[in-house]
Amino acid sequence: MKRRACVLGGGNSAHVTAGLIAGQPDWECNIYADYGDEAERIQAGARRGGIRVHYGQQDGGRVVHGPPRAVSRNASEVVPGCELLILCMSAQGYDSNARAIAAHVDDGAVIGTICGSNGFDWCIDEAMAAVGRAPDSYDVFAMQNLPWACRVEKPGLDVRVLGAKPFMEITARPGARASEIAALIGELIGMECPLIPGGFLGVGLSNICQVIHPAVMHDNFKDWDGESIFQEKPLFYQGLSEEAADSMSRVSDEIQAARAVLEERCQGLDLGVVHHVFEWTLRAYGEYISDRSTLRTRFASNSAYAGLACPMVASGEGWAPDLHARYLAEDVPYNLLAVRGIAELAGVPTPTIDTLIDWSQKALGKEWLVDGRVSGKDLAETFAPQRFGFTALGDIPELRGKTQGQ
Repeated sequence: MKRRACVLGGGNSAHVTAGLIAGQPDWECNIYADYGDEAERIQAGARRGGIRVHYGQQDGGRVVHGPPRAVSRNASEVVPGCELLILCMSAQGYDSNARAIAAHVDDGAVIGTICGSNGFDWCIDEAMAAVGRAPDSYDVFAMQNLPWACRVEKPGLDVRVLGAKPFMEITARPGARASEIAALIGELIGMECPLIPGGFLGVGLSNICQVIHPAVMHDNFKDWDGESIFQEKPLFYQGLSEEAADSMSRVSDEIQAARAVLEERCQGLDLGVVHHVFEWTLRAYGEYISDRSTLRTRFASNSAYAGLACPMVASGEGWAPDLHARYLAEDVPYNLLAVRGIAELAGVPTPTIDTLIDWSQKALGKEWLVDGRVSGKDLAETFAPQRFGFTALGDIPELRGKTQGQ
């Protein structure tokens, strides 16, 4: 009998993940897709032969054929009987998907995400607790970032891998099974998945999007009056200003300060994976950067970023900022605010992060930070630790029994 997985989501990474798993001789894969008409479109493609994952020549030019076993917008039809469930979506979708599947998850199943964010494990635990499930009745994993750049060409039929990373770090719990889970995921997606130091906290604090995206959006649009039209889309990276680069650096400084306090107070905690943005640029894109002299030039001269523009929407004869794009709508409430909440519990001041969150919440019409505290009326739509009832570092699951000096 084949082993069974379920991929949650209907977008680019969900197609690749489902296709690769279903393409394994000993596995079959269901798809749970509840957004819009994704399930129907994927089903239509599946009836015509199923998912084909096309790799570029730089990644061997191979094609993996993996037809899904079943596709549904009803979790009860595709989740039971699955030993592995993988969320493939932006962080905004974690809550609703976790709640939808919770009552149908088999004992001992592994629940994970293809692209981790701060608080993913807290979100899963909250949803499972709501249906009476204890954390020891399931396992959890998170990959540090997307393993591929990919685009769906025909839903349920063809997805193209534009570039595959050579490896992707992962964290998993319980610790006794972490290596086994990492090896399984690596086998299924076809790349090495080394375990990341620092666990889920390491994944969350090392998220580089929360450092870059809010700072650049703030720099470009903090003075926008809500009406003026841009004749051209500003370049997101190549047009980086010294002020934006300085803001990024200060955000990184504040995260490093939080890291230092966490490592000091929490016995055995290793957050060495949390790099400053200045160091990260070369680790991630060293071969693409022609001018390494400053943080600004490392972004502006990065050929991998060539031509990438700020998120904008057509407006009249020009463009207006898309303030609801994921650069704010995901990276602030589900990432940067979580860091801010952890720093608050650690007693670490974060003036630059506070500035970015304050501007973002006003731009999005939300309330997350009030009088210098993580406490706003929209906290339920975030992954801040305070949303989950954590009022001290020792409340965070990974840090329980390890903290000193609180």
